[in-house]
Amino acid sequence: MEKEQFIKEFNQELEGLNENELKEFINELVLNAKNSKYDYFLFKIKNFKNEENPLDEKTIKEYNNILKKFTKVENGEICLKSYSYWTGTYSYYDEDTEYVYYPSKELHLFLVNLGQLLEKLVLYKEYKKVIELFDRLYNTTFLCEEIGNPEYADNNDVIDSYDVEFQSVIDDLNIDTSKMCLLCIYSLIMTKDPNLYEKIFDYNRHFYIEFENLNTYGLTQIENYDEFYQGWLNYQKEHEKDKKY
Repeated sequence: MEKEQFIKEFNQELEGLNENELKEFINELVLNAKNSKYDYFLFKIKNFKNEENPLDEKTIKEYNNILKKFTKVENGEICLKSYSYWTGTYSYYDEDTEYVYYPSKELHLFLVNLGQLLEKLVLYKEYKKVIELFDRLYNTTFLCEEIGNPEYADNNDVIDSYDVEFQSVIDDLNIDTSKMCLLCIYSLIMTKDPNLYEKIFDYNRHFYIEFENLNTYGLTQIENYDEFYQGWLNYQKEHEKDKKY
């Protein structure tokens, strides 16, 4: 069933429930909700009640910790890993090699924690912090440590080290960085960023952006969504010739 049809039928069925039945239905939804949705439900209720919701001490501590970790990433203290293997094909008499990139345990944990923090900051409506953190990641250069192919080597001795841009290894990080990107785009829309389309155009070179999901990330629906989306289509059409791969 398509989402539009589901929403239509869902709303029609809700109309037939009385107050007690609605409460029972909501309770059942909450009991079966994934723990990743707990914050969203609580923040949504506060939003309906127009309650102020300043950053709590725990989230402030998480934010400051992420800033410290960013510094370690940028200084090469938390790094990316890689190894190479022969492809079996040749060019100019030499056998070609391919590189496999993967995050170290410390880098993986950093990215997981960053993603969780971005989700929480959107719920707090701390949109500028979301933009700041994602753009910092987007423009980060990782120190990459090359080790021997694990298939043939049984140690983690570093053979070489070099810099790798985040944008070139997005698909190798085993983290849903596309979701981070969408959280940033949602925040850009909420702050009415004057460079909105330019930034989306740049992100779109590296991410598959599902625009129809944007309204699922925050507490506030995007005003004039159709106007925003048409504006994006027009911008994309006008600048397609400038797209770099």
